[in-house]
Amino acid sequence: MKFTTRAGIFILVQILLITSTFAAEFRIAGKVTDAKSGELLPGASILFSGTNIGIATNQYGFYSIKVPSGNHQVEISYIGFQTMVKVIQIKSDTIVNWQLNPGIEIQEITVSSKQSKVSSPIIGANFLTAKTIEQIPVILGEKDVLKTIQSLPGVKGGNEGTSGLQVRGGSQDQNLILLDGIPVYNTNHLFGYLSTFNADVIKEVQFYKGSIPARYGGRLSSVIDISVKEGDLKKHSGRLSLSPVAGSLMLEGPIKKDTASYLFSIRRSWLDLPLYAWYLIQATNDRVGYSFYDLNGKINWIINQKNRLYVSLSGERWLL
Repeated sequence: MKFTTRAGIFILVQILLITSTFAAEFRIAGKVTDAKSGELLPGASILFSGTNIGIATNQYGFYSIKVPSGNHQVEISYIGFQTMVKVIQIKSDTIVNWQLNPGIEIQEITVSSKQSKVSSPIIGANFLTAKTIEQIPVILGEKDVLKTIQSLPGVKGGNEGTSGLQVRGGSQDQNLILLDGIPVYNTNHLFGYLSTFNADVIKEVQFYKGSIPARYGGRLSSVIDISVKEGDLKKHSGRLSLSPVAGSLMLEGPIKKDTASYLFSIRRSWLDLPLYAWYLIQATNDRVGYSFYDLNGKINWIINQKNRLYVSLSGERWLL
């Protein structure tokens, strides 16, 4: 059997095309959000079934990963939300956004063990959501993110009942505490018994007590990276929280639906109010008392699929 040069070239081209088709990989990127509020979901898992390919969204709810071309069954999950399973076809670089519905489906749990390779382990890191912070019991009923962190292994509080942190033997000034990427130096109210962070506006807390990422500049003990909610993109809502120590009000909603949102929160103590009442009864001007308030504001604007603008404001003050 004889082959001409033209036929040989044709067969070679066909082989190269088939090889490139099987080896082709494309990038899929996008975000995972709450279907009801439009809130981004950091740490959501995206798994391509039948493969070892998977990724988790970053602190802004975004992901980007390369996958082989063809049809893939994708499973998207997040704690406190219903798992979504979809089949998608990958034939070019594309953007795919996912929306998860709140709710927990309790199913049969199977515990098994098998050897697997972990490509990028994060050792000594804990990720806390707003639900986790709300479920931890605290003194006087005032939710506190720093006291929640005190319950984690390797962390010790300062004085009894205070919100100070000593991580793996380090001192309190060896911890880097960030609020939306901005360092916070004064983190305490009420002589250290409460932190300055209002739990009603916290979306997620990333706590590193080992293997601290280089982007944080290097700290001896730990890094606490606190993210504030962006605000509900779907509807206006509010939340009023009361405790024996303080009261807080949080308002959020869309400025323009699915495009821009706002969030505003204020918390104030009322430890001084009983003393003021006593002063009024006694008709005296010699007033002594202690009070504090915290203020948080944020504006979120989705410019387009690839750009988003945040304007964040936080403040605190105490009076003696």
